[in-house]
Amino acid sequence: MAHQLLEAASRAARSSLLVVGETYEGQGKLESAGNSYLKIISQYPDSEEAQKAVEKILGVAEALRTAGHLNRAVSLCDRLEEAAQPA
Repeated sequence: MAHQLLEAASRAARSSLLVVGETYEGQGKLESAGNSYLKIISQYPDSEEAQKAVEKILGVAEALRTAGHLNRAVSLCDRLEEAAQPA
């Protein structure tokens, strides 16, 4: 029972972070969106949401690059690489 509750809480946290990131992204707050996605990857690396977060971060990095913020795009990709490293 306790395991099921922990898994449900973890699933809710992952989903919430994904929604927060998507909300920030929709508002044009790309760095905040990236931070939310990075939290998913670092805290829940083996989850389905982490895979979605990687795709989202790559999209955010591309949006930053397209907007002329190459350094911020590269920084986000560097942070993605760090977050994806096994602990």
